[in-house]
Amino acid sequence: MSLSERIKEAAQKVGGERSLAALVSASESQVYRYSRGANSPSVEALVEIAQAADVSLVWLATGEGVRDIEPAGETHARQEAVATQAVEIVIRIIIEVRHG
Repeated sequence: MSLSERIKEAAQKVGGERSLAALVSASESQVYRYSRGANSPSVEALVEIAQAADVSLVWLATGEGVRDIEPAGETHARQEAVATQAVEIVIRIIIEVRHG
């Protein structure tokens, strides 16, 4: 996938090129040129696009790695769910050991 395709995909995450332009310091026409491959964004523009769309800067710039940045709240919620499951498993093991 090319850089322009990744920019277009990032734009789609926030509602399209127009929405992305409203979130970054680039004009709508500039964002359209990025997503068509007519212009290459600066490093600063790539950083802004990645932050606005919650995508990995590495993925956006190179196509490598994972696309989506997971919001901190979701990470915490998932860690809490895994910890709860682990506690439940430990409790089941203790009960099984005690009751033979």
